[in-house]
Amino acid sequence: MAVTVKVASQAKWEPGMQESDLMDALPDGKSRVDQETEGIMLVSLGCFCGPKLSFKNIGRGAETLPFDWMRTRHEGLVHFLQNGWDERTNFNGFFEFTSKKVVPGCQMTTYRDYFHSFWHDDPTDPGMHERYKRRIKRFNSIDARSEAVLFVRTIPSTSELDQVPELLNLLMKRHGPQSILLLIIDFQHTVSGAAVVQGMDNIMVHFLAGSKHVNQEGLPAPPYGEAVNLALDWIVGRPVSVMQFDSWERIIRCADATDWGLGGLGGLYAFELTKEPPKEEPPEPRGWWWRAVPEPLPQLPALPSAELQRYFAPKTLAHIGRVRVVPLGFSGLVKATVLAMGLPTEELPFDWLQISDAGLLHFLRKGFEAPIREGLGAGGQRPMEKRGFFDFATRREVPGTSLMMCRSHLHSFWHDDPADPKVRSKFEQQFERFNVLGKSGDTLLFVRAVATTYELGRAWELSQALSKKFGQQAVLVIICDFQSSSTGPMMVENVDDIMVYFLEAEAHKDQAPYRKPILMGLHWLSGKELPMSIAADFKALQACANPTSWGLTGLGRLHAVEGLSEPTSPSSPGLELTPGPQNQWLMDAKFEADKEL
Repeated sequence: MAVTVKVASQAKWEPGMQESDLMDALPDGKSRVDQETEGIMLVSLGCFCGPKLSFKNIGRGAETLPFDWMRTRHEGLVHFLQNGWDERTNFNGFFEFTSKKVVPGCQMTTYRDYFHSFWHDDPTDPGMHERYKRRIKRFNSIDARSEAVLFVRTIPSTSELDQVPELLNLLMKRHGPQSILLLIIDFQHTVSGAAVVQGMDNIMVHFLAGSKHVNQEGLPAPPYGEAVNLALDWIVGRPVSVMQFDSWERIIRCADATDWGLGGLGGLYAFELTKEPPKEEPPEPRGWWWRAVPEPLPQLPALPSAELQRYFAPKTLAHIGRVRVVPLGFSGLVKATVLAMGLPTEELPFDWLQISDAGLLHFLRKGFEAPIREGLGAGGQRPMEKRGFFDFATRREVPGTSLMMCRSHLHSFWHDDPADPKVRSKFEQQFERFNVLGKSGDTLLFVRAVATTYELGRAWELSQALSKKFGQQAVLVIICDFQSSSTGPMMVENVDDIMVYFLEAEAHKDQAPYRKPILMGLHWLSGKELPMSIAADFKALQACANPTSWGLTGLGRLHAVEGLSEPTSPSSPGLELTPGPQNQWLMDAKFEADKEL
């Protein structure tokens, strides 16, 4: 059974606080009261929160620094520290991440990339940025030119050992010649205890047994206090028991191999596995129908949404009476067409993103605040999670552009970055506009181009959801692209609020590819007689279409939604690895600040 060790924080929970703020306010343990070593600054270099928790456990908590409450690889430390780590370099990408995952078994979210990961902080929160910028500034000012500073790092994998001299040299160059590194190698049994290396005066290595990770009662405990105190004694010249090694290569050979720190809480990896995201193959094999789809695929220009709004803005506006045309995706090509036609249109939530019909139904039925996956959406210290609409699992650059793609299993952002607070604020205004559309008294012509032809068989569900939310003035035009067997408008028998338009591939040569379907929809609403085919039911309607799934692909040939690749995780949903005996204590024990104070 999992054991949660709860320790009362000395801080009061306030809106906007990060969990790391509460972790930092955990009470310090009893100090050994040693004036000679108390003046030596302690600095955690990760790889996780164990060093900082150990500092606090021996009464040496001190001010918060950037690596205290996060996960870091060696490559991450070097990446952040070897260049200017400040506003001029955008902090070397410190606040970036490529995946956002629910941590199974606890109320936690991890934001992760190859170099590092946040488990107690939300890097999309402006308050978090301000706090960490102060911590980084504090770190940059560490001065080891005249007084010793003890940097403490526990390595996540023994594969990093050959890179440790690089880190030591970087610390000495960056902060001064009295930079001392205590390197801890966890879960060791062949060798145990402290060691020094001939010719490397600024480093102590500590081979630590796995038993140090639990206390006398067998409960998880901060493991590094004794090792830190021993290193402090060594620095001030006290006699200590240490092993002597003649070379760094001998240290490497004596270490028992371990990768314990590559696993995080809840059976998740601590880091992304590769620097570059994996190449995404087409969502499905290209069948005969793909020949009807042009190469490259019709896409919007790679511009932010504000620039797209100006790019497609008409010189004059058309007058269409008491009708409002409302784009519902699946992509921004619908919005672009509405703008290019000069039709009056407000900025609304589904304008420029890609969204599946399942995503539309979710937000129409449950609202923009509803979580889109279990474990997220409660808010608290995660501002993004107050709106399920802003949730995403993958974040990566769009190849060949300056855009950032953020993607969930229901929708994806390409022209807006939901990790940006200003973007989220803009969407909040769009939510309000969208939710009150039905109060205007106007006829609402909702327009959706389907991502796949399978949507045609479910069109009735979308129509019903629109009618329930906006009333009987809601009507729906559905566009099915790249059709040849049937073209033009079609309706389903006894269904008078849905028109489907089978659109030929030639239409995408126009900057406004959906001009004909939208005009046909406006004529339909005005009562004009139109040549219209009739399908017996929605199953028959879908059978009339040439199959296509072109809407599953976005800019840069990336997938439009999650889940189109073969899953790489084991059988348990959300689980990426099975905790081994060396890191089981991290899976079972979660040091949490008590938020009920």
